[in-house]
Amino acid sequence: MGAAIGLRRGVVAGLIFGSSILIGPPDHGADAKADLPNPEILLIAITTGLGAAFGALGGWLRERVTRRQGPSPRQLRRNSLAELGGFGQ
Repeated sequence: MGAAIGLRRGVVAGLIFGSSILIGPPDHGADAKADLPNPEILLIAITTGLGAAFGALGGWLRERVTRRQGPSPRQLRRNSLAELGGFGQ
């Protein structure tokens, strides 16, 4: 894990979240409960940017904590099983 992986996950999450907000209400025939920015596509850019920023921050923090404390027993078990299957590095 690290900031780069967190950034990628955040981008994907932001795209999915922002897109679902735009697609959801018209698809169900319900009225929107909040005012959306104009143009509406800006919402996807905002949620993607925020998702990327928070994802990178979370990935960086996790990497920092893991370096300090060492990998958890669960991570060690997962790594050994991957190596047994020939997928280890």
